[in-house]
Amino acid sequence: MIVVDTTVWIEFFGGSGSRFDLHLAELIETGAAIALTDLIYCESLQGIREDRAFARVRRMLLRYPILQRASSTLSRSPRRFTGTAVNAA
Repeated sequence: MIVVDTTVWIEFFGGSGSRFDLHLAELIETGAAIALTDLIYCESLQGIREDRAFARVRRMLLRYPILQRASSTLSRSPRRFTGTAVNAA
């Protein structure tokens, strides 16, 4: 399964013609097993201004599994990837 990142979805829906846009189009056309996370789902919908476009993109994204992240992943990830401590207030 391939988890497709927000930036790739945005390029795809914008029809950018980039290699990422074209590769995702190919994955979709061939029925590849793709998914997204709940955060990617939200980010992909966030900047859409028109109701019709929002509904179209939402329908398409919901065709694929949306993987849920554990809440503990969010609190640990900054330390894990940057090596810095996070101060929880």
